[in-house]
Amino acid sequence: MDNPNNIVSEVINSFTSRLSHDEALSLAVQRLMDYCKYNTCAIITVDRKGCPIIRIARGLSNDYIKSFYAGCDTDIMNDIMKTGKEVLITKSHPMFNKSGYRFEHDYKVLFAVPLSIHGKTIGIMYMDTNSDALFSKEEMKIFTDIANLCTLIIDNKVNLEELHILDNMTGTYTYNYFYEELRKEMKRASRSNRPLAILIASIGHIKEYNSVYGHLAGDAAIKAISEIVRSSLRDTDTASRYAARFAVLFPDTGSDGAKKVAERICSDLNESSVFKDKQPSLTLRIGIASFPENGEDEDTLVSTAEKNLFESKRKGGTSITA
Repeated sequence: MDNPNNIVSEVINSFTSRLSHDEALSLAVQRLMDYCKYNTCAIITVDRKGCPIIRIARGLSNDYIKSFYAGCDTDIMNDIMKTGKEVLITKSHPMFNKSGYRFEHDYKVLFAVPLSIHGKTIGIMYMDTNSDALFSKEEMKIFTDIANLCTLIIDNKVNLEELHILDNMTGTYTYNYFYEELRKEMKRASRSNRPLAILIASIGHIKEYNSVYGHLAGDAAIKAISEIVRSSLRDTDTASRYAARFAVLFPDTGSDGAKKVAERICSDLNESSVFKDKQPSLTLRIGIASFPENGEDEDTLVSTAEKNLFESKRKGGTSITA
C-alpha cells in the first residue's frame, strides 16, 4: 500500500505542475481509489446560484450524471453544505436506508466531507464501498487531506475563470457569460415549465456626458449605474455589461417581475446624488422580454428585448418597454 504522505505530495506536485485543474482533480481521485479501494468517489460543488456541478466522478454512470443535472436532489449534500461537517454512514446510521442519503448505487459504508474555504462550504467529496469493512481512520484522514487539497484546486480554478467572465470596470459579468447563462436557464425553464425574463438597458446621452465631463467621468457614471442595477438584483440574477449597455437575466421571473425591478432601477437612478444637477442628464432606456411569451429560444428572446429597447429609445427619456 502506498505511503499516504507520498499520495499527498503527488497531488500537491500535480497542482503546481503543468497539469490542468481538471487533470489534477482526476489524479487526486484516482490515487485515492488506489489507496482506499472505494467503489464510487465524486467531487460535487455548487455554483453561485446553488446549482450542483459534478467536478469529477469515478463509479457514476453517464445516465446518472445527466439525471443529477436534471434536478436530482440529495439530502446528504444539502445537510453537509448546511452543517459543514463530515459524515460516516454505515448500516447502523439512522439515515442509511434513506434514498436522499445515497447517490446512484447502494453501499455498505459511505464517507463524505465538506469542501470549505474562506469560511464557506462550496461542495462535498464522498466515497462509498460495498465492502463490509469500515474505512480505516488512516483512510478517512488521507481522504480528508486530499479533499482539502481538491478544495484549493477548485477555488483556484474558479478564481481564474472569473477573471475571464467579469467586466473589469464594473464587476458585472461579460455579455458572453450572460448569453451562456441564458442558454442554460432557458433549458432549465423549458424543462421545469418555469418563467424567465431578461432586461436590456442602454444609457442615454452617455456620449454627450463624456464630451462635457471627460471619459473618466463617463466611466465613473457607468460604474455608478452598474451599482444601482446590481443593488436591485437577487443572488440568482445575472447582470452583465457591454459598452454602455447592461443585460440582466431573471430566472423564475415573468415580465411583470422584471418590470418591477426595472422601475426600481430607474427610480434609484433619478434619486442618485451622483448625477444631481449634472447636464446632460443620463437616462436609461430598457427593453424586457420573457419566456415563454416572447420566444422559446435565447436568440428570439434577446431579439425581442432589443426591439423593446429601441421602442423605449423612441419614446425618449427614461423609459421601459415590456
